[in-house]
Amino acid sequence: MVLITAVPGAASVSTRRAGVGLAPAGPVDATPSNSSSPPPAGASLAAWSSVTTYVEPPARYLAGFSYDAAAGYDLLFGGMNGPNSPLGDTWTFHEDLWQPVTTSGPPARFGANLVYDPAAGSVILFGGGNATSYLGDTWQFQDGSWTQLHPTDAPSPRELASATYDPATSQIVLFGGWNGDTDLNDTWTFSDGQWTNITGAVGPSPRDGSGMAYDAADGYVVLFGGENSSSVQNFNDTWTFSGGMWANVSATAGGPSARTPAESMAAAGATTGAGVLLFGGEDTYSGTYLNDTWTFVQGRWAEESSSLAPLPRVGASLVWDGALGDDLLVDGQGAITYNDSYVWNVTAWDATPEPTIPQARYDPSLAYDSAAQEDVLFGGLDTNTSLVDTDTWTYADHKWTVSDSGSTPPGERWGASMAYDPSDDAIVLFGGYDEQTQQPYPGTWTYQNGAWSELPTAAAPPARYGASMVYDSSDGYLVLFGGIGSGDTLLDDTWTFTGVGWSNDSPSTSPSPRAFAAMSDDNASSEVVLFGGCDQLNRTLGCVGVAGDTWAFVNGNWVQRFPASSPPGRAYGAMAYDSVDGYAVLYGGASPQQVYSDTWEFSKGSWFNITPSHGPGPLQGIGFAYDPVEKEFLLMGGVEGFGGAATSGMTWEFVGGPGMTPPPAHNLDWWLFADHGPLSIPIFGAISYITILSGISAILYALVRWVPRKSK
Repeated sequence: MVLITAVPGAASVSTRRAGVGLAPAGPVDATPSNSSSPPPAGASLAAWSSVTTYVEPPARYLAGFSYDAAAGYDLLFGGMNGPNSPLGDTWTFHEDLWQPVTTSGPPARFGANLVYDPAAGSVILFGGGNATSYLGDTWQFQDGSWTQLHPTDAPSPRELASATYDPATSQIVLFGGWNGDTDLNDTWTFSDGQWTNITGAVGPSPRDGSGMAYDAADGYVVLFGGENSSSVQNFNDTWTFSGGMWANVSATAGGPSARTPAESMAAAGATTGAGVLLFGGEDTYSGTYLNDTWTFVQGRWAEESSSLAPLPRVGASLVWDGALGDDLLVDGQGAITYNDSYVWNVTAWDATPEPTIPQARYDPSLAYDSAAQEDVLFGGLDTNTSLVDTDTWTYADHKWTVSDSGSTPPGERWGASMAYDPSDDAIVLFGGYDEQTQQPYPGTWTYQNGAWSELPTAAAPPARYGASMVYDSSDGYLVLFGGIGSGDTLLDDTWTFTGVGWSNDSPSTSPSPRAFAAMSDDNASSEVVLFGGCDQLNRTLGCVGVAGDTWAFVNGNWVQRFPASSPPGRAYGAMAYDSVDGYAVLYGGASPQQVYSDTWEFSKGSWFNITPSHGPGPLQGIGFAYDPVEKEFLLMGGVEGFGGAATSGMTWEFVGGPGMTPPPAHNLDWWLFADHGPLSIPIFGAISYITILSGISAILYALVRWVPRKSK
């Protein structure tokens, strides 16, 4: 594969792992190019948005944490990751995946209270500290966005108060906290957007950092422990709150040693009889971190044993996760600041499973399987480990799943051509690059009903990788063009494929020899469209030249198009066709001067630059496909710059507005799905290449379409 490198003449990283040896003439400019005709009047610009990212939140403690039952995910806000280092980020956790919430929210803080209010269908945040001041503001998180509330009365500014929801009264209950001068012992309730002070004559002594949760077994709120800085004291008393009254039940409850639980106490279940769960904490004045586990059921504490337990810590965040059906504990401060997570499954602790997502890779093959109504991902190269992926993944309902049918998949490869053939209801894969032999693959494979099988063909294209392949919906066959063959030869032959086999077409006119060109079906114009590609190879530098021409394959012949404006020349860009709204989209790619992050629309013979302000960023070597059911383009992986740059594990979706007249690709948005860590770029033999799955993306017919979505 031929990626574009940053420095001409740079030595290959390894035998064939550099990419297109395109070298920038000056400083690398990864900004989108705007040299294009504007979209038609009245059309709104496209925009990318993230869907989900597998990037765990940074390590922290004293964060707010709550299960948002209306949205079906856990919500994490703020905390601190070091002395005087408050955080102001918001994250959601669902199905083993973390996702950052990018909308603006409360200022950074730690020790705030975060409680779900079922009556309002939203999460309420109150107070906290930011290392220089104490806060008394109230915020609401609903439908993915923060809104500050302005109640007529509210608790005074404080941090490390204790709060939980009391379903018996349909109110949030808040107690105590630290205001910078003294510990507090006032009691407040919150409902219908208003705070009410209900402090009575009887109640826990002034304190902060207590554990507090609702006990569904007995129908009351439970408070345990905490500390008082003025008296230099940790507590081990237990209180219940019911009907607006506090009761000290320490004499009969027994329980854990004196400590500051600080967020590490939660309901142990959502049904009657589940009780309350407490983990760890700190004996503040001896400096001892704890990791014992206790449950409170029917008015008494009982210590639980587990072969696995989180390491000793304080300030961990614990919540009952209704989606998991278990308690979830994250982060905390102990010997270090943690960013791990554990689940309590009623009887024992267990580490949370790793998210099920593809690892970072570049030059994978990606295509939409219309019969199964899912995207299919195969292969690619992990340049961090020099391993070539042989795994097959499917993507549906915005979730990745490993495909494991037991069939033997194609051998390890990257840069293979793949597209869906609706006439046979099968995905077809051809060629690719063998990292072990450092030679291109021959051979044709099909993926159908979740299983791979090699297809014997009497005649087939010569071995190659980086070819462009797509289904021609007007003529009813797959079209394959160009690529890199044996001896690093750029090819310009055209082949068509039906269920019967391959046919070598010999059009009178063809694009010049090239690889990793972007290619897409264009059913609205009854043709296949090809753009750009690497048209100059150097055995030392790799790809040193790119094309910027536009071609159409019509009725078995190639015809060059001359639109009024075009994207800058590039290779390794991705292109796919929106079969619902009738336009093609091109994303990214690279030239010797630049790695692109622009988004272009091709409609009725014209190019339009629809680059939004936000998107996946500069990429080459991506997998790209369009899903006509979800009406979205899917992008996965790629290289985040020139040769030697990180390889991405991100998954993005891009959606357009249906029913719009050409060009319809407006009101678009990018959504990020998953990041499994950085990778780098491959190099072959003496050739350095930077690949941007553009040729491969072109190969994918229903592979590419961008769809705007809300963060999950």
